[in-house]
Amino acid sequence: MLENLPYSLKANLAILCKDKASRHAAETVQTFLDVEMPRFIQNANIPPSSLDLNPFDHCVWSLLKERVNKYGLIPSFNRLAKILKDEGEVISQQVIHDNINSWMSRVRKVERSRGFHTE
Repeated sequence: MLENLPYSLKANLAILCKDKASRHAAETVQTFLDVEMPRFIQNANIPPSSLDLNPFDHCVWSLLKERVNKYGLIPSFNRLAKILKDEGEVISQQVIHDNINSWMSRVRKVERSRGFHTE
């Protein structure tokens, strides 16, 4: 798995911020992150409403939701998977990079809101 990570993650230049999902708090996950991602944000330091801090939750999911909603009721899982794949490919890398680059400003907003949703 680690050999597939981008260089910036291997060099410990990235900061991993995850949500408080119980699967992320599992001991095996925490141990892996302690060893392989020393700059990850531990569960104790994640605010109660952390959607603003996760670039995927903050940006990509909302864009995908907007794009997928135009299809109306989707009749099957396979069709949904294809639509998500196709629409995900339409979202530009620049939009994703811009969202990631705005992370520190969102951290400051979350600090000012004492950990609660900011938008």
